[in-house]
Amino acid sequence: MLRKLTFLLFLLMVATTIQARHIIGRVVDTDHRDLEGATVELLSVKDSTVIRVAQTKEVELWGWKRWVYELDVENNTSYLLRVSMLGYQTKYKKVDVKMASRANEQEVDDIVLEENARQLSEVVVKATKIKMVMKGDTVVYDASAFNLSEGSMLDALVKQMPGATLENGVIKVNGRTVSSLLVDGRDFFSGDASKALENLPAYTVDKIKVYDKAGRESRFQGVNMGDKDLVLDVNLKKQYKHGNISNVDLALGSSDRYQARLFSMFYGKKSRLTLTGNINNVNNYRVPGQDNVTGDMPDAGSGLIARKQVGLDYRYDGKTEDDYYKTSNSYTATDNDYASQTNEQTFLTGGDYYNLSTDANRSKNFTLFTRHEFSRMFKRSMMYGYADATHTHNKGWSSSLSGRFSQKPWGMSALDSIFGPDADRALTQTVINRVRNVSKYQGESTAFSAYFSHRFKLGSGENFWEMDNVNLEASANYSRSTNDRFALNRIDYLATGKKDDRNQFSQSPSKGYDYKASAEYTHFFINDSAGVRNLYVRPSYDYSQSYSSQTYDLYRLDQLADYDSISYGMGVLPSTREALLSVKDGNNSYWSDQLTRTQNANVMMMFNSGDGVQRPRFMVHGNLGLSFKYDRLDYYRQRSYNTSRHDVLFQPNVGMMYQFNDSTGNVYASVNYRTSESQPGMTSMLDIRDDANPLYVTLGNADLKNARTHSVSARWGKFKLRDQQLLSLSADYSITHNAIATAVTYDKQTGMTTSQPRNINGNWQVGGNAFMQRAVDKKKHLTAEALIAVNYDNSVDLTTVEGMANARSDVRNTTANGMVGLTYQLGEGLRLNFSPSVVYRRATSDREDFSKVSAWNYNFRFSGMVHLPWSFELSTDLTSYNRRGYNDDQMNTSEWVWNARLTRGFLKKKLTLSIDAFDILGQLKSTEVTLNSQGRTETWRNSLPRYAMLHLSYKFNSGMAKPKPRNPWE
Repeated sequence: MLRKLTFLLFLLMVATTIQARHIIGRVVDTDHRDLEGATVELLSVKDSTVIRVAQTKEVELWGWKRWVYELDVENNTSYLLRVSMLGYQTKYKKVDVKMASRANEQEVDDIVLEENARQLSEVVVKATKIKMVMKGDTVVYDASAFNLSEGSMLDALVKQMPGATLENGVIKVNGRTVSSLLVDGRDFFSGDASKALENLPAYTVDKIKVYDKAGRESRFQGVNMGDKDLVLDVNLKKQYKHGNISNVDLALGSSDRYQARLFSMFYGKKSRLTLTGNINNVNNYRVPGQDNVTGDMPDAGSGLIARKQVGLDYRYDGKTEDDYYKTSNSYTATDNDYASQTNEQTFLTGGDYYNLSTDANRSKNFTLFTRHEFSRMFKRSMMYGYADATHTHNKGWSSSLSGRFSQKPWGMSALDSIFGPDADRALTQTVINRVRNVSKYQGESTAFSAYFSHRFKLGSGENFWEMDNVNLEASANYSRSTNDRFALNRIDYLATGKKDDRNQFSQSPSKGYDYKASAEYTHFFINDSAGVRNLYVRPSYDYSQSYSSQTYDLYRLDQLADYDSISYGMGVLPSTREALLSVKDGNNSYWSDQLTRTQNANVMMMFNSGDGVQRPRFMVHGNLGLSFKYDRLDYYRQRSYNTSRHDVLFQPNVGMMYQFNDSTGNVYASVNYRTSESQPGMTSMLDIRDDANPLYVTLGNADLKNARTHSVSARWGKFKLRDQQLLSLSADYSITHNAIATAVTYDKQTGMTTSQPRNINGNWQVGGNAFMQRAVDKKKHLTAEALIAVNYDNSVDLTTVEGMANARSDVRNTTANGMVGLTYQLGEGLRLNFSPSVVYRRATSDREDFSKVSAWNYNFRFSGMVHLPWSFELSTDLTSYNRRGYNDDQMNTSEWVWNARLTRGFLKKKLTLSIDAFDILGQLKSTEVTLNSQGRTETWRNSLPRYAMLHLSYKFNSGMAKPKPRNPWE
């Protein structure tokens, strides 16, 4: 049997390495210049059916670069070629294939395309610009075709691109997540896309290209190694590629709002230097009138945040994109004034309990960061490495009030009543406890990391091992931190009349390191001469070791012999170290040292076929993930706990992907399966009790087992350029066995919650979504989009009340949302958008005393931009936020949020004056609702007050080359 399998594998390798017969040729214009991205269709002479499709792509022949197409054909057969390209007349050409017995290639005479004069005339007369075209496997967006508000940054441009979304800094195009944002083909901002999105002026952008970029290994090997990632490549206008681009924005507003922003890029042939600065107290600043603003609730930010940031980035490029040095350095400081109100319901067998709380805190921190990175590519080897360092300092204070109830309170005002001198008697009888807490803290942390890799080829010339290579990697990390905290905590048990007053001080220093060394070997079984079909296997091994040391010392200052609340106010310590040690809370103080050694043995298989343009791209990959782990824990809390464990983890994954692009659009599909195994924390398996907070007690569990999760995901997307139509579908499913859940026991007399980790089965979730976007009319002025998404989560936990056995709690959470959007754009003078949306949340359970949840959020959003007389420009957005079905009637509200900006340019638009108005109607609120198996939480947060702001922006450019007239898609 083994011999037969070996023989079949040999035949497969031989068959796949024999190159098929094909024709090759050029497509040129009337001046005999190569046309990039022309579509060549191979048709049957009999019935004109399409057999194959290809596009012209760049190849190097005998040292000369040419744009050619290549199509597989049958010998002694006649075909018809149909050649087309945007802006040119379609042409047909008959080809008779006649090759010698040993020949596999026939060259076709150049096919000359003439410009479509009528189409160009329509473009000029009607001033209609094409937003996007397909060039090979690349979607190209023309930035000048989008209608943006004056002073917009790159993020506003990305949000308007057909098929693109931007949410929480994550960019998706045609349903796929963008892994990197490049500037002129280079990862200039060290993977931090927000720097470019928030600071790069939109007026400097010429084209935005979206394509699957070959990874470093593919570029090194010269074949597809399966490491392609979807990238968004921002191409600057030619006049901004040399010299200096600077943009300064200064703003002052009502309600003490302010903002100052600086972006300055010095751009040379081989180097770039960028300086960014931002000082503001307007949270996540957004230009009014932007489309595609996501979220079913108002986004007013979490608290009032004042931010200061300065960044300096430098990059120097060598001969290739893999020869460079770059550095990124930044200073960031934030001051967050945060307040919240929370209405919480906890699901319990025998009756739920309710909690109301208010919290106010002020936190200040600053972070220093530096990173240095290099890459070198040689003929037979490549090297890559980086080193970075981070230092953070933070301090803050907080104050909170909370009350726990046995019956549902009427609203947040009940919390004020129970702390008042004349509390309602009927209300106080439902109060289990009330808590007042005040604290302040200060800490800092420092971290260093380094990485280096060296990949080199083994063979040379035409030997069997020519493509095989070895990769060696090494990395190391070190960190340390300290944190000091003071807390005054008072608990009143109204049912019993008891009180618990505590004045606590804690210190929690920590430090740790880890290092890793790995080696991998890549062997090719198949690698054809065209580089579009390969099969390789990659065995690898790595060894890593990590160490962490933590200390937590808790002191009860209220137990000092000379203690009184006046002498020992917040932040006051005793005068001697001996006095402090005498009140150390031994039951809740501890230290721990944990050492982990991991050995990973893996075998990866990868098969690639096709380039996605001339031939469909098909990829299959699999990993056999095997880990051997050793953990040792030395722990002390009143007594010593010394424990260790050996474990073997099996975590394989497999997936496949299909992709095809041509001038009419693209198709993408993928399916992936993954299983992962997670270990419970070593500390959670110790027989210890933590009651530093008397209302929240945690216990360990020595019987915990590993949890295993199985996940399946599928993606499919199709994009048609002609109608700018995108349809994408996705589905996800996961299930966890032996999930580590929290068993909660609630004492109804005191309000104390005792929790312990347990293994439980029954947690699974499934979800899917469908998204559609397309141009409605022939002139593509009107664009429609729609989204439907559904997610079902079966969540299991163990909750009960004191004196009863733990009961399994199954809660079924269903979330469904839908959105419809219509965008109308007429030239550069008008853009209108209307996008209603709805989100439905439902939670049910088989428990008899479970309170079902059925809540709706529905919104209506209008946005737009219009050019007015006297060179004024108005952009605005108006959104109606509506909530229904929440427990707290104060959450069932409707708000109208209206923002607007009026802009005028001076000095040929180098100087821009803008007036912004946010929350003109004064109804903006920030709320959030969370549903899970343990309960539901409704939270209100403080947000920015309404304000108006005056902006003065100035563009300064020096040393720029003058732009030359050219083909818009050149």
